[in-house]
Amino acid sequence: MRNAESRRSAAKWGAYLLPVAVLFLALLSAFSLPRPEYVSQKNRTQPSDSMVWIQDRYLLNINAASVSELEQLPGIGPALAQAIVEYREETGGFSCPEELDNVRGIGSGKLSNILDRVCAVP
Repeated sequence: MRNAESRRSAAKWGAYLLPVAVLFLALLSAFSLPRPEYVSQKNRTQPSDSMVWIQDRYLLNINAASVSELEQLPGIGPALAQAIVEYREETGGFSCPEELDNVRGIGSGKLSNILDRVCAVP
């Protein structure tokens, strides 16, 4: 008799726990959907005109970014941001993000740190 009661009790709890578990998993997946990433975690502002939505996040368009926007990239200070803008103006713009390697002061290390945050849209 005790086994029959415990089976009924387990079935009763199972009937309640299944919908709760399904609801929990639905809520968990809803809150873990990918969110747009901005250029800088330091400056989480609304995207400007120089931000471009590509795939699943915003990227900084190096052909339209201002000096202050470029400074938000890791390892890019005011002087280097100004050098990027000057190079862009002298050459007519970047054809690809890898072309940042031609800017004096940007080596392979800095380039690898910012490549996943920038794009070159004409």
